[in-house]
Amino acid sequence: MVKSAERVAIALQFLANNPSGPSYSDLQRGLDLPKSSLHALLDTLVSTRLASFDEDTKRYALGPLVWELAMAFSNQLQIVPLALPHLERLGATFGETVQLAILDHTEVVYVAKTTSRHPIQLVSNVGTRLPAYATGLGKALLACLSEEQIERLYPNPVLERFTADTVATIPQLIEELETTRRRGYATDRGEYSLGIHCIAVPIVTAANVPKAAISISIPGQRYIQYDEQTLVEAIVSEAYSVAGKLGALNPDSWRHPTSSQPDFPSV
Repeated sequence: MVKSAERVAIALQFLANNPSGPSYSDLQRGLDLPKSSLHALLDTLVSTRLASFDEDTKRYALGPLVWELAMAFSNQLQIVPLALPHLERLGATFGETVQLAILDHTEVVYVAKTTSRHPIQLVSNVGTRLPAYATGLGKALLACLSEEQIERLYPNPVLERFTADTVATIPQLIEELETTRRRGYATDRGEYSLGIHCIAVPIVTAANVPKAAISISIPGQRYIQYDEQTLVEAIVSEAYSVAGKLGALNPDSWRHPTSSQPDFPSV
């Protein structure tokens, strides 16, 4: 084992286990290193952005590069193979179109789907991009962000309308996202495609970071035949099962975003 690499790993673990921010003295006691070695180690960690140092409090913390590496690791987890059996189970249960999407800036990108067995159905394709605010999947993912992040994402307060039911302004969108968090799922009632109703739920990772969302899409004339709560319970169960496979300890964490959390990673 390379001693210097081992020390880096141990130091990062120590910082992770002390989120309040250890001082130099705390690190010296915790790592049991000579002063000269500890100084060099901390200087290297800070210069490489693996750690950060607050000049005011004189305390250390994990640096932004740790987050970037964690996101890279998360992105390497293949969401489609993990989620596809769950999409297929929903499709087999209800016979409707089930889709998986990720968020890229202000658009949702469809990455997997199962096709409805009915002749009248939503027409969509993997790879399609749609405006997030006008879709159930997009609103499920946007609900994972704080109000401040939404306002940064949409500097123009007026939104393009695709149907009479499309959210038209950022204040309306923020209100809709608050409703989404409160009830635990997003809806789209013909806001992009007339006559199509959707229910969507986000999937979070081990770090409680939103990874994707699952939706079920049903034409309005069939939607009224379903009990909405039955649909909601089924899709929440499958979405949270996928989150569990990604290591999420609290799949419901998306309902409580904070302004201090990192911005949603783009694909």
